[in-house]
Amino acid sequence: MEVNSLYMEFLKANYPTVAGRLDALKDTSPSGTTPEEIAKSKAKLEEEFNTLANDAERVNRFQIWEKVPTILRDRYYGRVPQEVMEAAEREEIYVLREMEYHPEKRNVDEVRAEVEEKYGSIMMPKDIVNFAAKSAFAAAIVAGYSEICSAELARQRQDRDALFDKLDDPNLSKEEKDKIHRDILKSQQATADAIRADWGGGYIRSKDENGTDIVVRMKPHQPEKHLIHLLGKFNAGKIDKDELVADMSRLDLQEALKERQPELLAYLQRRNIQAKIGHFNDETRDFLAKYVLKYLPDNERSEIMENAQRRYSKIRENLNDEQRAIAVAKNMNANKANILPRHNNLSAKEKLNNMPSSLNRSGYERQT
Repeated sequence: MEVNSLYMEFLKANYPTVAGRLDALKDTSPSGTTPEEIAKSKAKLEEEFNTLANDAERVNRFQIWEKVPTILRDRYYGRVPQEVMEAAEREEIYVLREMEYHPEKRNVDEVRAEVEEKYGSIMMPKDIVNFAAKSAFAAAIVAGYSEICSAELARQRQDRDALFDKLDDPNLSKEEKDKIHRDILKSQQATADAIRADWGGGYIRSKDENGTDIVVRMKPHQPEKHLIHLLGKFNAGKIDKDELVADMSRLDLQEALKERQPELLAYLQRRNIQAKIGHFNDETRDFLAKYVLKYLPDNERSEIMENAQRRYSKIRENLNDEQRAIAVAKNMNANKANILPRHNNLSAKEKLNNMPSSLNRSGYERQT
């Protein structure tokens, strides 16, 4: 007797008595002294279990609850308010994503009005049909990605969902499974490539109005993310100074950044970005000031650096001696960037950390 773990999470949050009874039934052994009595007892336990687990009203409510973004569900400890559930039932994806990315927004009606104003003119591509892909498109739009990039990310999500569905076929040969796994990896790489192109400029696959595959040359759309990512790689010794300067000083990047002062400030004020800046060594901070912070007013520039240092100091207070030694060693190692080999390819962890959140089940770019 088993139920889906996510369904059980839903039950524990919303129907704790039912969840408790299901747990008890799973741990209850059939009673009886004869095979017939044991079989009868087992059947009775299974009947009660299945009746509780398959209650139509609860299953329907779970299917709606499942459409609420994970981070938004967690914010309410699984007990999602009725008005948010209604938005999920109506598949108001932008409303859900806007509330996910902005914890201060709690009034659904107000968010609906804001969403209509901000995203009312954005059309969902016709070839994006499943809910997860539509949700990925909306999540990327809300996170600041361009429509072209958001569409590509959603298409890749849709393609991967189809590939994972194929893996469920028990009749697949090992060769067929291996090919599907390779195709999934290709799709993940295409997602990472699209994200990098949206951040710092590059080529993105797309479709024209007739559905024909095309390649689009993108200008830097989110240069602040690209530049902070570059600085992080430099600080960790993954690229050298020449490579860093050549990329950061690009005219198209700097011009795009100059036009995005509000977005730059908001991005640098995020807690995880503040923590990242706090880890930067002196040389990396010098590059940060020279190529990024120069577009901000002096008072805001100083506040960002002070907050970052304060946040990092607080983190270090909680480290043991061994962890502090590792942190110091990493900082010293990063200063040797000129003699370290180049590592231009993103690691699996970097790809995961630099993708928009909510584009898959585990969440990608959680930077709010």
